[in-house]
Amino acid sequence: MKLLGSLALVLALFQLGVSAAAAPEEPPTCGALCIEELAIKSSCGLNTTCICTNAELNEQITLCVAANCTVRESLLTQSYSKHTCNAPSRDRTTLVWVIGIVFLILGLIGFGLRVMARVFVVKQTWGADDWVMLLAVAMMIPLNALSVQISRVGLGKDIWNVQPDDITDFLYLFYWDELLYLGALPITKISILLFYLKVFPGKHIRLACWIFIGLNVAYFITFELISIFQCRPIDGAWKAWDKEYKAKCNNINLQGWFAAILNIILDVGTMVIPLKELYGLSMSLKKKIQLMLMFSVGIFVTIVSAVRLQSLASYATTSNVTQDYVEIGYWSTIEVPVGIICACMPAIRALFGIVFPKVFASTNRSKNSYANISESKQPTGDRKGGATPQITIETEISTRYSRHHDDSSVIELTQMGRDQQQQAHEETAWTDRRPAVPREPTGQACPDPRSLAQRSSPKSHNPFIGKRDTAIEYDYVVVGSGAGGGPVAANLAVAGFKVLLIDAGGDSGDDWVEKLPALHLMSTEFEDTRWNYFVNHYPDERQQKKDSKMVYQKTDGSYYTGLTPPKDAKPLGVLYPRAGTLGGCTRHNALITIAAHDSDWSYIASLTGDDSWNPDNMRDYFKKIEKNMYLPSSIIGHGFSGWLGTSLTSLSLVVEDQKLLSLIISAASAMGKGLLGFVLNTVAGLGQVLLRDLNAPGQTSKTGLYQVPLAMTDNVRGGPRDFILNTAKATNKDGSRKYHLDIKLNTLVTKINFDKSGSKPRAVGVNYMQGASLYRADPRSGSAKSTGTGSVMAKREVIISAGSFNTPQLLKLSGIGPKKELDSFKIPVVVDLPGVGTNMQDRYENTVIGKTDSDFVITSKCTFLETQPDPCLEQYKKGLGPITKGVYGTNGIAIAIVLKSSVAEDEPDLLISGAPAKFKGYFPGYAADSLADAEHWAWIILKAHSRNNAGTVTLKSTDPRDMPSINFNYFDTGVNTNGEGDKDLQATYEGFQFARRAFDDLIPLDGDFPEVWPGSQTNNEKKAKQFLKDEAWGHHASCTAAIGADDDPMAVLDSEFKVRGTEGLRVVDASVFPKIPGFYIALPLYIVAEKASDVIIKAAKSS
Repeated sequence: MKLLGSLALVLALFQLGVSAAAAPEEPPTCGALCIEELAIKSSCGLNTTCICTNAELNEQITLCVAANCTVRESLLTQSYSKHTCNAPSRDRTTLVWVIGIVFLILGLIGFGLRVMARVFVVKQTWGADDWVMLLAVAMMIPLNALSVQISRVGLGKDIWNVQPDDITDFLYLFYWDELLYLGALPITKISILLFYLKVFPGKHIRLACWIFIGLNVAYFITFELISIFQCRPIDGAWKAWDKEYKAKCNNINLQGWFAAILNIILDVGTMVIPLKELYGLSMSLKKKIQLMLMFSVGIFVTIVSAVRLQSLASYATTSNVTQDYVEIGYWSTIEVPVGIICACMPAIRALFGIVFPKVFASTNRSKNSYANISESKQPTGDRKGGATPQITIETEISTRYSRHHDDSSVIELTQMGRDQQQQAHEETAWTDRRPAVPREPTGQACPDPRSLAQRSSPKSHNPFIGKRDTAIEYDYVVVGSGAGGGPVAANLAVAGFKVLLIDAGGDSGDDWVEKLPALHLMSTEFEDTRWNYFVNHYPDERQQKKDSKMVYQKTDGSYYTGLTPPKDAKPLGVLYPRAGTLGGCTRHNALITIAAHDSDWSYIASLTGDDSWNPDNMRDYFKKIEKNMYLPSSIIGHGFSGWLGTSLTSLSLVVEDQKLLSLIISAASAMGKGLLGFVLNTVAGLGQVLLRDLNAPGQTSKTGLYQVPLAMTDNVRGGPRDFILNTAKATNKDGSRKYHLDIKLNTLVTKINFDKSGSKPRAVGVNYMQGASLYRADPRSGSAKSTGTGSVMAKREVIISAGSFNTPQLLKLSGIGPKKELDSFKIPVVVDLPGVGTNMQDRYENTVIGKTDSDFVITSKCTFLETQPDPCLEQYKKGLGPITKGVYGTNGIAIAIVLKSSVAEDEPDLLISGAPAKFKGYFPGYAADSLADAEHWAWIILKAHSRNNAGTVTLKSTDPRDMPSINFNYFDTGVNTNGEGDKDLQATYEGFQFARRAFDDLIPLDGDFPEVWPGSQTNNEKKAKQFLKDEAWGHHASCTAAIGADDDPMAVLDSEFKVRGTEGLRVVDASVFPKIPGFYIALPLYIVAEKASDVIIKAAKSS
């Protein structure tokens, strides 16, 4: 025990010295063990100063790490060691990209001056040398531009300060840099040699030029192929550095040396070729020297190559690649632009001769030429009386070239260039607006100068329209800003449409309760956003009252929760928390972001006959929206540039808490993994026990222990709200509005309006009530008053994304639903759709809770904002990264266990997660109760793919402010014709038993966890199953306006989200699923929203 505690102390000491930018997210496990064991055996003990200064001990630790750690672990260990011992940290990343960009600009200027000389001075068509030089410039641009990105992933930092995945990215970029560099060098020299062929007529010099052109072509082909195939397979060039990826690679250092030396030889040869001819010119020695110097300016390139070669020598022997490669990196980005500038010098000199004639005067310059060297037929004697060819210095295009010159063609090309520039400008502007359908021309030939003045100084726009007039005709009106409606509204606006997004809630997204991942329990009871539904799990009230979470309203209006209510208390049901706010329930969920099973998408494709729902296509939508922050960008099946940031909990939080460590070890033991000894020996080797990528293609179909993907960016809750606001507030470069997305909050939509003049009723807009907290799920609704009513029109479509409870309610209030139910409320039937409000499905969830006799280290000081100051909040504010921000930077759920029950059909149907809380489910005040102390741990059992689809949402009244009646009909009171409810209960029971085994198998590294919920009285299967029936809950209500087959009378939507029997009306939220997907519903719904956006935009383009 003391040994483990000592290791925790060493790790804690290390963490104090680690900066956010450099510190590894996870502690080095085997390295920590080496440090601990060797330090304890030495005279240093756990004295950090002694460990840092003891050279012999450090050598021993280095050998131990090399013998027992992977390359990645060795780097992590080195990082900890360097920072703990306050070793100087070097950062030359700015130098790398500044040099790259500066010389890129210089190279472009040099080439630009060459083009100006060609087009405007001598007005000649381009020759072969110009086209080849253009190719060299095309290689220079990405070569130098990549210096920005390559510095971002570590070039300029010490390698121990670079994340291992960034090293992979660095080597990937270097691979392409290498190919560009090795291509640009010979191509530049070929351009120079082609120029020589144009101006030097001598037989010997021309032969030398062709020989060197051949040598440069051979160099190009040889070293490009060698570099491309430097490793087998090819991606070993950037993946094999850690020795975990198997690849066979060449001796890269030897390859680099040969390439550099041969390049210098070719440089010198190319530079020397014309010198003899130039020295024989009939001109003064001074002018000869000037001309030779102009042709010899390439000596600087040779010098650069030599300096780079010296850097290459250092690189060959370094173990700190990302730091010691700085010189070779920036000299490479100097050498290529300098070579291009040198190759352009003759043209630049001619241009400067016009601008600065006194300084750059030419010899015998004709009006159409610059620097032409032609051979005269008339001999002249040298000092010995011999004949020498006379070479006249003119400009590059002699008379024989100029008579083929067509001035009109130059004018035509110039004019075409301007037209193309204007067209490109218009296409850029059009792309920037990104309309999905063509816009009608305005017919205005010239813009009003006043409008130009307005454009030049645009006013900042406010997308929140409040009480402003909504008479504007929007293309789309989207009702609900949650996981479905928010992304759809943003995508449609980005596509160029005018969109109004309406939500009944307000916006408190900048409050700590919403922002902090660890406060997700508190956020569900946050007064500014909470909507409290009370639902029935069973039709039998006697069974319902067996739930300890059953809520009653007392005569004074307060709530009672429990099994013995006052006699006069009114039963309400079980609390089902929802959120009325911008972003919907994504602003209070647990941030868990897990993909659906492939079979979920295949089922919809098969049901509808629409193959666009196939798993591969849906995976593409996932890649489009994801911005993965825990995997290298080379990993397939993930996205790295979308709007949804995904991260993992830092395992360092687990390592520092012995209780957490013991619980995760017990889960591994309960799975029968036989990992107990392995984990204890490495203590913090969780990264080798917990699978990292639960969202890899097909991974959710595999059982195992996983880290939990979370929707957060930089330890802040992420989701659709960010996408909505980024889109709505986006501006063009001139400050004008980029996308037309208006947001109308505190607005309760009461009815969908239809135009019934056609063959089908067409949705044309919605009616609404204005005011905060109008909907009666909001506890503040009792004192809320409407500030007015109104309506808004939609030219194209109305999209309902109000959620699985409110979408069927709104459809029914608008006349779409079961005719019998609508008739009972005297609601005129627009379309008789009996499936609206039926088919409701949810998970079954339960917990097993244990209590220890001392606090969890990670939460012991946290008050969860109940009192101030909150030490954990202060740590979060001061922290710079996942480790230093502490527990508030994550959701508290460090592990997910995917299991397959004995009654599972195809996919795993159980997901068990754990959290340091006394969480029994939802009831008023549950958040504070769950987090009242730091001594409880809950294993949360989630039964996925429930077979019960007997839930219903029905109207209580025609008042749009009233909540509907919500009945789930759990287990055997729902679908049980073929034992479906019994099978769901059996699966839940097996998950329950697993959680109990996890507590039973626990090795008490820091105390036992005796079970306190349900406790020892639930001591057999019958009692356990009754407990599970009594206490089960869910929070993923879905499927109440389901997609279905064309011949299914209960299908509400078609495969393109259209409400059947109508036009211009779609539904995009959790109610669209025919079967509840996967384990957690947020990510599948984000993917559905992306698909819906695609479908809607394509429909608009085709209309």
